[in-house]
Amino acid sequence: MKRLPIPDQYQNDPDYLEILAVWVKPRQAMSIFLAPDSFKDPEIWGYVVSDVANDIANAVQQMRKCDKAERDEILRKIVQVFNEEVFKAQDKKIGKLLRPM
Repeated sequence: MKRLPIPDQYQNDPDYLEILAVWVKPRQAMSIFLAPDSFKDPEIWGYVVSDVANDIANAVQQMRKCDKAERDEILRKIVQVFNEEVFKAQDKKIGKLLRPM
């Protein structure tokens, strides 16, 4: 199992909370774990998803060493797939509520 490291500034600060984790087995499975009650207003999750999409586009841009136009195209593709899949996925999985440790 490979995990991403916890950044140093969050290691010992009890005020920070992990709210989203995604585990994948390439080309086989994906599991998403989240703390749905992290925000009083569920609308805030829209901002989280938006920030995640932008962070992915920025990371891919850095990895590929591409320009802003290509970065914007990466983000456009992410948003396109999101828009195509967001309502398809709603009946596929049923999870259980987990609480932060």
